[in-house]
Amino acid sequence: MQPQQDPFALTNPRQHLDSFFAVAQDDMIQQPARKKARATGSVTAHPADNSMQLLGATLMGAFKNSALFNPEAATIPVASTAASQAAALSDSQAVGSDSAIAKRYPGVAPGARPLVLVVEDTDVSASLLCMHLRKLNCTSHRAENGEVAMEMLRSAPHPGMYSLILMDLRMPVMDGFEATTIIKGSNASNIPVVALTGETSDEHRRKCEEIGFDDYKTKPLKRPQLKELLKKFVPGYQGPH
Repeated sequence: MQPQQDPFALTNPRQHLDSFFAVAQDDMIQQPARKKARATGSVTAHPADNSMQLLGATLMGAFKNSALFNPEAATIPVASTAASQAAALSDSQAVGSDSAIAKRYPGVAPGARPLVLVVEDTDVSASLLCMHLRKLNCTSHRAENGEVAMEMLRSAPHPGMYSLILMDLRMPVMDGFEATTIIKGSNASNIPVVALTGETSDEHRRKCEEIGFDDYKTKPLKRPQLKELLKKFVPGYQGPH
């Protein structure tokens, strides 16, 4: 016994669609005359009167034979893949001079909340920074000194977990100079580190540059300054909505 053929298994969906639209077009032209004829009882039916049923059957057959219904038969045109890759590359370069920063620092996915490590031994200063970060659509962790910060960085699930480090310089146990020297010597993801200090001497600034701090700011750090740091060092940061 031969298997029963599926009436919806169209081998050439486009041909059937073309046939349907030809019938449907004829239906639109002839419909007024047929309606009048049916009203007088001289015509009982016409092949195009079932156009909606034909549409359902035809589209179902086309869908069942398409790549959407049968993923194994789907193919991705090379041109489309190349175009997508070119578009992605174009998007990554659209930021102009910021593209260098995007390559240098880990950043975040566009619109994601950066996680900032605040290394500060003074509770009041740490709380103020964390409050500003929260207002700027960021999350934060606080370390009381450089030694605690080093432990938090070592235990992070992945090297790019923190998008920015705000580092106080004068702290007990391990100060910001020593901690940043270690971070910059072993920082595979190159997390940006910003020095926070109450000192403004040229010698102090020069020492920070030699160690490798990415920026140098005097305390107290105000919210607009912090926002500029986030925009500068965290690619993908979009600020509060």
